[in-house]
Amino acid sequence: NTTIANNILVDSCTINNGYFNIYTSASGSGNNTFRFLYNNLTNAYQYGGYFSNNHVVKFNYNKVTLGTISTSPTGIYIINNNLSGNFFHEISNNNFNSIGVYGIYLATSSGSSTVNSQMYNNFMNGFRYSFGTYGIFNSSSSNWNIYHNTINLDGVNTSGTSACIALNFGSNMDVRNNILTIMNPSVVNSFPFWSSSTNAASILDNNLYFNKSSSNLVFVAGNTFNAANFKVAYPNGGGANSVNSDPSYLSTTNLHISNGCNNGANLGILVDIDGHARGTSPDMGADEVISLPNNDIQVASITSPAFPLVAGSQPVTVVIKNLGNNTVSSF
Repeated sequence: NTTIANNILVDSCTINNGYFNIYTSASGSGNNTFRFLYNNLTNAYQYGGYFSNNHVVKFNYNKVTLGTISTSPTGIYIINNNLSGNFFHEISNNNFNSIGVYGIYLATSSGSSTVNSQMYNNFMNGFRYSFGTYGIFNSSSSNWNIYHNTINLDGVNTSGTSACIALNFGSNMDVRNNILTIMNPSVVNSFPFWSSSTNAASILDNNLYFNKSSSNLVFVAGNTFNAANFKVAYPNGGGANSVNSDPSYLSTTNLHISNGCNNGANLGILVDIDGHARGTSPDMGADEVISLPNNDIQVASITSPAFPLVAGSQPVTVVIKNLGNNTVSSF
């Protein structure tokens, strides 16, 4: 916390165990930048990274696998870390796994009023806490761009509220091109997007919302929007250009996608989490589909019969989606 320990780079290290894998408490705002690149952070008891006071944090291309002794660890926690001028935080291209309560927690840590801080191309999966989990949780922070993240709440939440992205106050949060899914049908009171107020986000659009536990997709200041009414501009919905669709993850633990049909806005993020170039109409989420098989169809949903089922023979009606390159006229 002195000038002789400023502007630190930690690159390509394996950091194992500890209450924190990484802890910084520094000052200097834009004159003091801590960079953490291509590291493997494992088995932290409570925090993969903890960054406090006003210094720039660049946290890129890291793999964070939290320890399992505690049920409530957090991927990274940024607290009381506010920037000004042309300086910005950047959290990108990271893979968070074995998460307790929070993947990324922002606590009174705003980007500059001149240039927003950046959070993009992050994977989050493997949530373990039972009483409310969050992929990205913002507490009274402002001025962030939250783009192209893929967050899957796959734990078993038996009480509390859970959300892939939760904005608890703050302002000027730009939330676009994210894949926000709840793939466990047994969880309770869970939302792909949740906001405590109507003005926490400056833009909420071009996101994929999917919830196997209920029809609820977006919660804003006491109002819940479901699959029937979410395609309205925030704060009266989740955005006219957002979609409600299964993203077709490669597996329950692999958040790369096989469905290249969910395109977002071009926000200037040129590559995906793997370094693959994005198209002019990029895929939502952290992964860009770069090749498709010629023939690939998917049962997107079963529309009838409806539950609860009754005994006897009934016709089955399904919705088919073409994920391949070739036009499909029969199958």
